[in-house]
Amino acid sequence: MILPQYNHKKLFVLKYLSAFFLDSFPNPCYHIRVPMKKEPYDSSTEKAKELKMEDFGTPDEVREIAKSIRTASTRQRAAEILKEISEKGALTNKRGLMATLSSDSRGKIVSSKALRTSSGQQVHFMAVANLDKLFYNAIEPWDFEMNPNKNNMDLNARRYLFAPLESDEKIIVVKITIKEYIDESLRKRIYSVEAVDTDLWTKNRDAGMLAPSKPKPTKKPLESVPAVCTTLKALS
Repeated sequence: MILPQYNHKKLFVLKYLSAFFLDSFPNPCYHIRVPMKKEPYDSSTEKAKELKMEDFGTPDEVREIAKSIRTASTRQRAAEILKEISEKGALTNKRGLMATLSSDSRGKIVSSKALRTSSGQQVHFMAVANLDKLFYNAIEPWDFEMNPNKNNMDLNARRYLFAPLESDEKIIVVKITIKEYIDESLRKRIYSVEAVDTDLWTKNRDAGMLAPSKPKPTKKPLESVPAVCTTLKALS
Protein backbone atom coordinates (compact mmCIF):
# COMPACT_ATOMS: atom_id res chain seq x y z
CA MET A 1 0.00 0.00 0.00
CA ILE A 2 1.43 3.41 -1.01
CA LEU A 3 0.84 6.21 1.46
CA PRO A 4 0.11 9.70 0.11
CA GLN A 5 3.09 12.04 0.15
CA TYR A 6 2.64 15.28 2.06
CA ASN A 7 4.78 18.36 1.88
CA HIS A 8 5.38 18.70 5.60
CA LYS A 9 7.16 22.05 5.25
CA LYS A 10 4.16 23.50 3.47
CA LEU A 11 1.76 22.14 6.07
CA PHE A 12 3.90 23.67 8.82
CA VAL A 13 3.88 27.10 7.21
CA LEU A 14 0.13 26.95 6.53
CA LYS A 15 -0.51 26.05 10.16
CA TYR A 16 1.36 29.05 11.47
CA LEU A 17 0.07 31.35 8.77
CA SER A 18 -3.43 30.87 10.19
CA ALA A 19 -2.10 31.58 13.67
CA PHE A 20 -0.56 34.82 12.38
CA PHE A 21 -3.95 36.35 11.73
CA LEU A 22 -4.84 35.61 15.34
CA ASP A 23 -1.93 37.83 16.41
CA SER A 24 0.16 34.89 17.62
CA PHE A 25 2.37 34.09 14.63
CA PRO A 26 5.83 33.17 15.96
CA ASN A 27 7.67 33.25 12.63
CA PRO A 28 11.11 34.92 12.94
CA CYS A 29 10.47 36.99 9.81
CA TYR A 30 7.79 38.85 11.77
CA HIS A 31 10.57 40.85 13.40
CA ILE A 32 11.85 42.19 10.08
CA ARG A 33 11.17 45.92 9.94
CA VAL A 34 9.52 46.90 6.68
CA PRO A 35 10.63 50.39 5.54
CA MET A 36 7.89 52.99 6.01
CA LYS A 37 7.39 56.20 4.09
CA LYS A 38 9.65 58.75 5.74
CA GLU A 39 8.58 62.21 6.83
CA PRO A 40 10.45 65.29 5.50
CA TYR A 41 13.64 65.96 7.45
CA ASP A 42 12.50 69.44 8.52
CA SER A 43 9.04 68.43 9.78
CA SER A 44 9.83 66.85 13.17
CA THR A 45 8.83 69.88 15.26
CA GLU A 46 5.56 70.32 13.36
CA LYS A 47 4.84 66.60 13.68
CA ALA A 48 5.30 66.95 17.45
CA LYS A 49 2.43 69.45 17.45
CA GLU A 50 0.18 66.79 15.89
CA LEU A 51 0.57 64.47 18.88
CA LYS A 52 -2.38 64.02 21.23
CA MET A 53 -2.76 62.84 24.80
CA GLU A 54 -3.96 59.41 23.67
CA ASP A 55 -0.72 58.83 21.75
CA PHE A 56 1.03 58.49 25.12
CA GLY A 57 -1.72 56.76 27.13
CA THR A 58 -4.81 57.58 29.14
CA PRO A 59 -5.13 61.07 30.68
CA ASP A 60 -4.24 59.70 34.11
CA GLU A 61 -1.19 57.86 32.75
CA VAL A 62 0.04 60.91 30.86
CA ARG A 63 -0.37 63.20 33.86
CA GLU A 64 1.78 60.79 35.85
CA ILE A 65 4.57 60.30 33.33
CA ALA A 66 4.64 64.04 32.56
CA LYS A 67 5.56 64.96 36.15
CA SER A 68 9.10 66.21 36.57
CA ILE A 69 11.39 64.47 39.06
CA ARG A 70 13.94 67.30 39.23
CA THR A 71 14.03 71.06 38.83
CA ALA A 72 16.58 73.32 37.18
CA SER A 73 16.24 77.05 36.63
CA THR A 74 19.75 77.88 35.39
CA ARG A 75 22.04 76.64 32.65
CA GLN A 76 24.67 75.63 35.21
CA ARG A 77 22.25 73.50 37.24
CA ALA A 78 20.84 71.87 34.10
CA ALA A 79 24.37 71.04 32.92
CA GLU A 80 25.26 69.54 36.31
CA ILE A 81 22.20 67.29 36.30
CA LEU A 82 22.83 66.27 32.69
CA LYS A 83 26.36 65.21 33.61
CA GLU A 84 25.01 63.16 36.52
CA ILE A 85 22.53 61.46 34.19
CA SER A 86 25.24 60.63 31.64
CA GLU A 87 27.53 59.17 34.30
CA LYS A 88 24.91 56.51 35.07
CA GLY A 89 25.44 54.99 31.62
CA ALA A 90 23.26 54.51 28.57
CA LEU A 91 19.61 55.53 28.77
CA THR A 92 16.94 52.96 27.90
CA ASN A 93 13.30 53.57 27.07
CA LYS A 94 10.24 51.36 27.48
CA ARG A 95 10.67 49.88 24.03
CA GLY A 96 14.27 48.83 24.60
CA LEU A 97 15.96 51.63 22.65
CA MET A 98 19.32 52.57 24.17
CA ALA A 99 21.28 55.79 23.67
CA THR A 100 24.29 57.45 25.27
CA LEU A 101 25.21 61.05 26.09
CA SER A 102 28.65 62.23 24.99
CA SER A 103 30.38 65.27 26.48
CA ASP A 104 29.93 67.08 23.15
CA SER A 105 26.21 66.38 23.19
CA ARG A 106 25.89 67.62 26.76
CA GLY A 107 27.46 70.90 25.73
CA LYS A 108 25.14 71.30 22.73
CA ILE A 109 22.03 70.46 24.73
CA VAL A 110 22.58 73.40 27.12
CA SER A 111 24.02 75.79 24.52
CA SER A 112 22.51 79.17 23.61
CA LYS A 113 21.48 77.73 20.23
CA ALA A 114 19.54 74.95 21.93
CA LEU A 115 17.80 77.48 24.17
CA ARG A 116 16.72 79.51 21.13
CA THR A 117 15.28 76.38 19.52
CA SER A 118 13.09 75.50 22.52
CA SER A 119 9.85 77.30 23.29
CA GLY A 120 11.33 78.88 26.44
CA GLN A 121 14.47 78.95 28.53
CA GLN A 122 12.98 77.66 31.79
CA VAL A 123 11.08 74.82 30.16
CA HIS A 124 14.25 73.84 28.30
CA PHE A 125 16.20 73.60 31.54
CA MET A 126 13.39 71.48 33.02
CA ALA A 127 13.45 69.15 30.02
CA VAL A 128 17.22 68.75 30.29
CA ALA A 129 17.03 68.04 34.03
CA ASN A 130 14.45 65.29 33.41
CA LEU A 131 15.99 63.84 30.26
CA ASP A 132 16.31 60.29 31.61
CA LYS A 133 12.61 60.11 32.53
CA LEU A 134 11.57 61.74 29.26
CA PHE A 135 13.68 59.28 27.28
CA TYR A 136 12.22 56.33 29.17
CA ASN A 137 8.64 57.36 28.31
CA ALA A 138 9.35 58.63 24.79
CA ILE A 139 7.59 57.31 21.70
CA GLU A 140 8.82 57.20 18.11
CA PRO A 141 5.75 57.46 15.84
CA TRP A 142 7.56 58.40 12.62
CA ASP A 143 10.71 57.84 10.58
CA PHE A 144 12.29 60.91 9.04
CA GLU A 145 14.49 61.59 6.06
CA MET A 146 17.99 62.85 6.82
CA ASN A 147 18.83 66.47 6.15
CA PRO A 148 20.81 66.50 2.87
CA ASN A 149 22.44 69.78 3.90
CA LYS A 150 24.21 68.12 6.85
CA ASN A 151 27.07 65.64 6.98
CA ASN A 152 25.39 62.22 7.09
CA MET A 153 28.42 60.17 6.04
CA ASP A 154 28.69 58.20 9.29
CA LEU A 155 24.96 57.99 10.03
CA ASN A 156 22.26 55.41 9.48
CA ALA A 157 19.53 57.77 10.61
CA ARG A 158 18.52 60.76 12.65
CA ARG A 159 15.73 59.59 14.90
CA TYR A 160 13.21 61.72 16.76
CA LEU A 161 11.50 60.68 19.98
CA PHE A 162 8.73 62.56 21.75
CA ALA A 163 7.72 62.65 25.43
CA PRO A 164 5.26 64.65 27.57
CA LEU A 165 6.42 67.08 30.27
CA GLU A 166 4.30 69.11 32.67
CA SER A 167 5.21 72.79 32.71
CA ASP A 168 3.26 75.88 33.85
CA GLU A 169 -0.07 74.03 34.02
CA LYS A 170 0.46 72.66 30.53
CA ILE A 171 1.65 69.32 29.24
CA ILE A 172 4.11 70.09 26.49
CA VAL A 173 5.96 67.74 24.15
CA VAL A 174 9.74 67.40 24.32
CA LYS A 175 11.53 66.29 21.16
CA ILE A 176 14.71 64.23 21.60
CA THR A 177 17.00 63.83 18.60
CA ILE A 178 19.20 60.75 18.33
CA LYS A 179 22.02 60.09 15.92
CA GLU A 180 22.22 56.43 14.90
CA TYR A 181 25.71 55.64 13.62
CA ILE A 182 26.71 53.12 10.97
CA ASP A 183 29.57 52.01 13.23
CA GLU A 184 27.78 49.98 15.91
CA SER A 185 30.58 50.63 18.39
CA LEU A 186 29.55 54.28 18.46
CA ARG A 187 26.01 53.24 19.42
CA LYS A 188 23.12 55.66 19.28
CA ARG A 189 23.77 59.07 20.80
CA ILE A 190 21.39 61.70 22.08
CA TYR A 191 22.12 64.83 20.08
CA SER A 192 19.60 67.47 21.11
CA VAL A 193 16.55 68.29 23.23
CA GLU A 194 13.77 70.70 22.27
CA ALA A 195 10.71 71.81 24.20
CA VAL A 196 7.94 72.20 21.62
CA ASP A 197 5.28 74.88 21.98
CA THR A 198 2.18 72.70 22.17
CA ASP A 199 -0.21 71.64 24.95
CA LEU A 200 -1.56 68.10 25.16
CA TRP A 201 -3.82 69.12 28.04
CA THR A 202 -5.67 71.77 26.01
CA LYS A 203 -6.09 69.41 23.05
CA ASN A 204 -7.46 66.75 25.37
CA ARG A 205 -9.87 69.16 27.07
CA ASP A 206 -11.12 70.55 23.76
CA ALA A 207 -11.73 67.03 22.52
CA GLY A 208 -13.81 66.26 25.64
CA MET A 209 -11.49 63.51 26.79
CA LEU A 210 -10.60 64.60 30.33
CA ALA A 211 -12.25 61.56 31.86
CA PRO A 212 -9.86 58.58 32.14
CA SER A 213 -10.20 56.22 29.23
CA LYS A 214 -8.61 52.99 28.17
CA PRO A 215 -5.88 53.27 25.54
CA LYS A 216 -6.80 52.00 22.10
CA PRO A 217 -5.52 48.48 21.47
CA THR A 218 -2.66 48.47 19.00
CA LYS A 219 -2.60 45.89 16.24
CA LYS A 220 0.69 44.37 15.29
CA PRO A 221 1.64 45.51 11.78
CA LEU A 222 1.35 42.83 9.09
CA GLU A 223 5.04 43.15 8.34
CA SER A 224 5.68 39.48 7.65
CA VAL A 225 2.86 38.82 5.16
CA PRO A 226 5.08 39.37 2.07
CA ALA A 227 7.76 37.14 3.55
CA VAL A 228 5.25 34.35 4.32
CA CYS A 229 3.72 34.56 0.84
CA THR A 230 7.18 34.23 -0.69
CA THR A 231 7.88 31.22 1.51
CA LEU A 232 4.63 29.52 0.46
CA LYS A 233 5.35 30.15 -3.20
CA ALA A 234 8.81 28.62 -2.85
CA LEU A 235 7.40 25.50 -1.19
CA SER A 236 4.61 24.95 -3.73
